[in-house]
Amino acid sequence: MCVITISGMPGSGKSTQVAILADRLGPRAVVLSVPRLLRTHTLDEYLTRRELDILENHKPAASASRTRGTLAPLPIDEILFHLAGRLARSGMFVILDGAPRGLAQAELMLNLVESGAIPSYCVIYLRLPKPAGLVSLCRQKQRSVRTKGAMSTLRDLRRFWTKIAVFRGDTARGLSYLRRNGVLIEEIPARLSRDEVSEAIWRFVSTHRPELHNFPRHDHAHGGDGHGREEVLTSLPGESLPR
Repeated sequence: MCVITISGMPGSGKSTQVAILADRLGPRAVVLSVPRLLRTHTLDEYLTRRELDILENHKPAASASRTRGTLAPLPIDEILFHLAGRLARSGMFVILDGAPRGLAQAELMLNLVESGAIPSYCVIYLRLPKPAGLVSLCRQKQRSVRTKGAMSTLRDLRRFWTKIAVFRGDTARGLSYLRRNGVLIEEIPARLSRDEVSEAIWRFVSTHRPELHNFPRHDHAHGGDGHGREEVLTSLPGESLPR
């Protein structure tokens, strides 16, 4: 099948849209991310003994990087991308939540695409409106308050800002590198409502992956109808990826 990344600045709604798309695609969809690879054992059956050993060895460094909001060790991304390729070649629709997050990771991803290890690949970039950094920080702060039930600590705010800096300094460069090398990247304004964004994602994915027309859609879970929004997608200001 194929691999698709849903990317964007922290707070742009990536994980929400990943979950919605996975729900629409049904049982043939699988969501992959570095945190899921490290925190759960649901993927262990798809990994080699060598990959499991590498994950175990890098868990302390990966946990520390997550706490700081910095990039995980590159060997973990390498395992993630190889796993994505294996699952895609077996007929799964693989959704990567936020990966690749850096230039080195993007170079690794492109090598796998060009070698055929990943059969088909594209990116959906959720673009926050300007000033994107401030919008991102506010969204992350609100999410933290909702999940923790209290005001975020100063450490949380520092981690949030670090994640924004990582995106601007590393992730954006990686995504621009992929686009310069021919990877299809669709930009969608994250300022739209959740349902409008999910409908825009579905239109893009189903257009570029025709076989998805045969997938079941669980529209009862989403309020948007997908009509009358094309003009909105081209009119909102935002922070686009550098060319």
